[in-house]
Amino acid sequence: TRWHSVTGVQTCALPIWASKLEQEIGAWESVPEGFTTILPLNDLHARVYALQAPLLRARGYKGLTAWSGYRYDMLQPLDAPAGPPSRPPALSVRMMRNEHRAEVVNLTNPTDAPLAVTVTASGLGRASSALALREVIFTDTRERIPVASALGPKASAEKGLQIRIPAGMTRQVWLDFDTEGVPAGDYRAALQVAPAGSKAGVTLPLALHVASLTMPAEFSIAIGGWDETNNKG
Repeated sequence: TRWHSVTGVQTCALPIWASKLEQEIGAWESVPEGFTTILPLNDLHARVYALQAPLLRARGYKGLTAWSGYRYDMLQPLDAPAGPPSRPPALSVRMMRNEHRAEVVNLTNPTDAPLAVTVTASGLGRASSALALREVIFTDTRERIPVASALGPKASAEKGLQIRIPAGMTRQVWLDFDTEGVPAGDYRAALQVAPAGSKAGVTLPLALHVASLTMPAEFSIAIGGWDETNNKG
C-alpha cells in the first residue's frame, strides 16, 4: 500500500481498491468448477483479504509475525493482536509418556503479497519423533462463519512444513505431539519459521517436558460425543 500526502493530509488508497473489488464481486455470477470451501475461496477473495495488510502495518506490523493463542480458540482468518508482540512467543508443552497433545503458533502476514514459509523444529534429540507439524485450514460453513478446525497432512518436524500465507491473513500451525516411546525428560528446542528468499525469519523457543508417569493404554472412563442424526441428513 502506498501512503501519500495530498495538501499536507495523509491519505490511503484503500477506499479506491475496495471500490474496484466491490465491482468485481458484483460481476461474479457463477460458481467455478473445482470450487471448495477452503479460504480464501479464489484470487478475488484473496485480494479482499489483502486489504487487511496496510491496516496491520498501520498498527505497527512490519514483516512475518508469530504470536500465540489457545489451540481451541475460535481463530478467524484476519485475527491478530492489537499490536505486534515485542518478541516471538515461547512454546511450552508438558506431557505424560504415551500421551497425545498439541500446541499452536499463529503466523500473520502484513505484507501486500503472499508469503511461502517453511516451518521446522530442531534440537528435540531423542524426542524428535514425538513432533509432527500440520497446517490448520480455514473453511467456510453453512452459517457463513469461517472455522479453523481442518488439519492438513502431517509433516516431519525436521524436514519441515511448507505453507502459504496470503497477504493480510493469519495462518495457524498445529504442533502435533505424541510421546509414545519417548524417554522421560526435558527437551529444549527451537521452532524456525523461514520465508522463502528472505533472511527475516522467526525463531520460537520450544520446551517439551515428558513426565515419567505413563498414560494408560485404556481408560477406566469412556468419553464420547453425540450428533443429531435426524436433521438435514
